[in-house]
Amino acid sequence: MARAGRKAGGGEREGKGGATAVAAPLADPDCAAPGKAARLPHHNPDRVPPSFLLAIGLNQFYMSSVILVPRTLSVFMVRRFLGGGPGGDAGEARVAAATGALSSTFSLVQLAVSFFWGWVSDITGRLPILLLSNVASGLLTAGFTLSTSYRFALAARAVGGAFMCSG
Repeated sequence: MARAGRKAGGGEREGKGGATAVAAPLADPDCAAPGKAARLPHHNPDRVPPSFLLAIGLNQFYMSSVILVPRTLSVFMVRRFLGGGPGGDAGEARVAAATGALSSTFSLVQLAVSFFWGWVSDITGRLPILLLSNVASGLLTAGFTLSTSYRFALAARAVGGAFMCSG
């Protein structure tokens, strides 16, 4: 039986033997509160919105470029920044340490701000944060590849890590 004063139906249903079972609540379309199931706006289980597919596609493209481009170019850039070219006198240990700092700065900053971006996306929704992350990451990766000094490259990687919300 349903509880006194309430009918079975509004989220409750009567099972065998008169036991009341509580049905799972409907998902909030904006997924604004923690613990609620994710649901796309105007959700139709047979069709994914094109804007969502675009965001996912851009995310995958930027994730691969943000990870692969700097790691591929870093050694050559650092060697040039430290004054060594092909056959130059920049020590390999020094180049390795500076290259490692470029790579780890991105990841450490991303780790530090990931909970913040999760909190913001719970409030505003995932799509705007994903789009912001993609645009910022693309611009900062381009800034990194065009940098003319080690400090600028390090700053571009740090700020890029701060805006990488989809890691």
